[in-house]
Amino acid sequence: MSRRARRAALILIAASIAGLPAALRAETESRAREPAAEEPLHECPAPRPDRDGAIGGARRPLARVDRELASRAAQGDPEAAFAVALRYFDGDCVRKSFAEAHRWFEIAAASGHACALAAASHLKAEGLGVERDPATAREGLQAAQLAGCRRAFYLQALLEETSPRPERQQLARELLERGTALGDGHALNLLGAERERGGERQAAEALYRRAAAAGNRAAPVNLKRLDRYFSQRERKESIDSLRRRAQAKEPAALFALAQRYHRGDGVAADYVEALKLYRGAAQANHPPAVEMLALILSRPAARGGIDVAWMQSLAAAPLATDEQGKRRGVLQPVIDDDPFYGMAPRVDAPAAVPSR
Repeated sequence: MSRRARRAALILIAASIAGLPAALRAETESRAREPAAEEPLHECPAPRPDRDGAIGGARRPLARVDRELASRAAQGDPEAAFAVALRYFDGDCVRKSFAEAHRWFEIAAASGHACALAAASHLKAEGLGVERDPATAREGLQAAQLAGCRRAFYLQALLEETSPRPERQQLARELLERGTALGDGHALNLLGAERERGGERQAAEALYRRAAAAGNRAAPVNLKRLDRYFSQRERKESIDSLRRRAQAKEPAALFALAQRYHRGDGVAADYVEALKLYRGAAQANHPPAVEMLALILSRPAARGGIDVAWMQSLAAAPLATDEQGKRRGVLQPVIDDDPFYGMAPRVDAPAAVPSR
């Protein structure tokens, strides 16, 4: 960031802090002058990613927590104070404490760190380590946006989407779009998840790819998930192959072929043949076939035959015991569990979305 841009950011953040209640402002300023608490020294090895690159492990590469970092933070170094705050937020080499994280985020913000102001405001919005105060949090997030913190748009979107008011939910969408336009990985991934849930898979995949390029950790998991489950589902086995396997009495093949006849998928719809195949798979104790057969027989036709209207309505019925049903949790988009991972300001400060 240039000296001029940095000075503008400092002025904006100072103005935001000046707008806080006098008691809170005095408390923040006094905290910035407090000496750092002594922390025991620990060796913190870098985390080892798991096999699928999931997000449940350690959040960010760790380094040794030393007195030099704490000393620099206490002296008002905004990057050092921000690093200390992140350690307390994650519990990296120190005892996890949202209250301490909020305290150090405020110290960094008072020294001009735009994203520290956004982080402190997010904790206030969530009531983590500090009394929940959405109105004050909203003001801080807007100031952080003006000061150039890209992540602040995503964080305010999280705040606004919890409101029952339609105008706030609309604002959340606008904020998410703005964060996406600025290239924030969290905003890109969350917007991709929304597009995926809306059935726009290609748009979602494009957003996930941009998020991954921006360093977001959830996006590669989402891309792998789409490729693993959706593309496999699109590559259908041929009818001839299913028939050969069904003749060998493979339960999964009997069920899959029954569904193809039931839905008229690749063959002419034939409810009699579908019922015969469902029975064969059910006799082999194939759970989805047992469930579907029970549904079909729960409403027989008036003279004991097949109720055509009922069969039509069951053609696309979701089955709780279906293998696809078991994967529903995996099929859901993965959302970031760490709101501050990869958090960084822009070099230039963008205009904020108008408040409402």
